[in-house]
Amino acid sequence: MVTWQTKAIAGFLGALCISLVKLGRASFFLDAGSHAAMGAYLTYCGYLIVGAAVGVYFAEHFEEANKTRKSAFLFGVLAPSVLLTIVSTPQLAREGPAVEPPTVPQLSMLLAPFVSPAIAAGASGALATSAPLPSANSPSMLPSTSDVSGAPRAESVVTTGPTVILTKEYAAPTFADGVKAALGIAAPVPRVLDVIGQTRNQNDASKTANLLNGFLEKSSTLEDTQAKVVKPYNADTYYVTVGVPLAPAKADELRQRIKTSAANVLTGTPDHDDKNAAAMLIKGQSVPSTYLFPQ
Repeated sequence: MVTWQTKAIAGFLGALCISLVKLGRASFFLDAGSHAAMGAYLTYCGYLIVGAAVGVYFAEHFEEANKTRKSAFLFGVLAPSVLLTIVSTPQLAREGPAVEPPTVPQLSMLLAPFVSPAIAAGASGALATSAPLPSANSPSMLPSTSDVSGAPRAESVVTTGPTVILTKEYAAPTFADGVKAALGIAAPVPRVLDVIGQTRNQNDASKTANLLNGFLEKSSTLEDTQAKVVKPYNADTYYVTVGVPLAPAKADELRQRIKTSAANVLTGTPDHDDKNAAAMLIKGQSVPSTYLFPQ
C-alpha cells in the first residue's frame, strides 16, 4: 500500500522535472531583475505544490507499489503542463512587429532658428478632439509600486533639483512580469516617454527644459504638462522629456497635441524663445522607457 505522502513526493518530483526544463529555457531568469526572478520562482514553487496535490488525488492505485509511484510521477509532470497549456498565450500572438531602436537627437542639433512651413503644416494635421490628458500631478499617473505596465515605481525615481534620476529599476521587469513569464503569458507593453533630445551637459538640459516649460505654460491644451530632465542612474546622458510615462495610445495622443500646439505657434509671429521651443517640440518622439536602459 502506497501512502499519500509517497504519492505526493512522486508528484512533486514530476512537477520539479518540468519546472527545471522551463527554468532552463528561461536561463533561470538570471538576466531578469530581482523582482521578476522572485515572481517566476514563486510561480514554479506553485507548480510543485500543484504537482504533489494532483499526484495524491489522481494517481491510479495498483497492487504493485512501483506502478502507483510511476502514476503519481506522471500526473505530477502533467499537472503544470496542462496548466501552462490553458493559460499561456500562443507564440504568434506574443510576437509583435520588429521595432527599430529610436534615435534621440542631440539638443545642439535641435536649436534651429527656423522650421519650414511644410513641417508646421504637416504637424497641424488633424486637431485632437479627445478628452484632455491626465495632469502630471494626477494621482492616477504618479509612479506606483503596483504598476506592472513598465511605468517607473516609486523607489526607482530620485529627484535632485531640476533633474529626475532614474535607477535601473525604472525599466526592470516587475514581480508580476516574472509571474506572467513563468505562466507563458504575454508581457505588458512598456510605457513610453515623450523625449525631445539628449545631451551630456546638465546645464544645457535644464535650460532647454525651462525654455519648453515657458512655452507649455502658455498653451491652452498643455498647461498641465511639464518638461523634465531625466538622467538614468550611472549614465552620463541627460534626456529632456515632456509629460509622464504613458501607455502607447495615450503617448501618441500627447505627441499629437504637442505637435498641433507647436504648429499653431509657428504659423503666427512668435518671439524667439517660443519659436525655438515650438521647433524642438515638433521634432520630439515617443520613446519606450526600456530604451533608457539598454540590455
